[in-house]
Amino acid sequence: MCVVKVANIKSCMLLAKLSCGMGHNSYGEAAWPNDIVYIFAVLIYGLGVLIFGLSIACPLEIMSCSNAFSTPLEILPEWYLLLCFNLLRIVTSKGIGVKEMVILVLIIICLCIIENVSVYSNPFRRAIMVCVTLVYSIFAIWLSVGSLVRIDKALPLL
Repeated sequence: MCVVKVANIKSCMLLAKLSCGMGHNSYGEAAWPNDIVYIFAVLIYGLGVLIFGLSIACPLEIMSCSNAFSTPLEILPEWYLLLCFNLLRIVTSKGIGVKEMVILVLIIICLCIIENVSVYSNPFRRAIMVCVTLVYSIFAIWLSVGSLVRIDKALPLL
């Protein structure tokens, strides 16, 4: 025995579309695209938990002390990497050095976002952002110059 409910629809066009399978009565069709869409977030979360669990269970030796004297002074990176090179050289822990480099990149990204908040602002009246950019640029040049000398003089003027 089967019970069929007939909808009380006055529009013949809508009734024709529903009877052709263009409404919510098409659950018998293959659903693999929908499975991908709905399970994608669960898969990303599961992959993140798996990577996090493996990093906790088998950590790398990233917190070991670095040896600044293991790299000869003659081996230098390109000019645009001198700041990061000096940061890794003068900081005793590799993990802290990497975190400092990430923070420097985030500062640059935040400067770009904060500087362009208002479309109507005059670029010559952005005094705070100009000062922050100048301080950061001077800091970067200062650390870059320090990477060209020995490790005991890696922070010039100190």
